[in-house]
Amino acid sequence: SSGINAEYGGAIIRELENEIDLLNSEKYQKNMHVLKELNYLIREVQRLLPDPTAVKYTEQWCIERKQVRTELRTLHVSPFCSTFRTHLMPTLFYRRLSRFAEIYTSNLANLVNYNPSHFRFTPVRQDLPHEM
Repeated sequence: SSGINAEYGGAIIRELENEIDLLNSEKYQKNMHVLKELNYLIREVQRLLPDPTAVKYTEQWCIERKQVRTELRTLHVSPFCSTFRTHLMPTLFYRRLSRFAEIYTSNLANLVNYNPSHFRFTPVRQDLPHEM
C-alpha cells in the first residue's frame, strides 16, 4: 500500500491543556531552540575538530546546556515533569498517543483558525538514529 489512502487520526485530551500551553510559550520555545543549537554545536565541533582546542568550547557549551535543561525542567508544574518526555526519551503515553493520532490538542477550539481545505495534518517522518 502506498499510504495515499491512509486514514489519519486526531485526539482531544483536555488534561493536556497546561502542558500544551507551556510547550507553546515563548520562554519554553526559546529555551528549546537554545538547547537544540547547543546540542548541534557540541556534536559538530566534536566531529569536525577532534583536537584539544575543541574541548574548551564543548566544556562551556555543556555547562550552558545543563543550565538550559534545568530551566526547562523547572517550567513544568507537574512533579513528574513532561507528559510527553522523560529525559531524552518519549514517554509510554506519548508513544501510544502517536500510534493513533497524528495531531492532538487539549480543546477542539484550538483548531478553529485552520481552514480544512488548506491544511492537511499528516504524520511527521521520524528519523532513525542511523539516518541523522
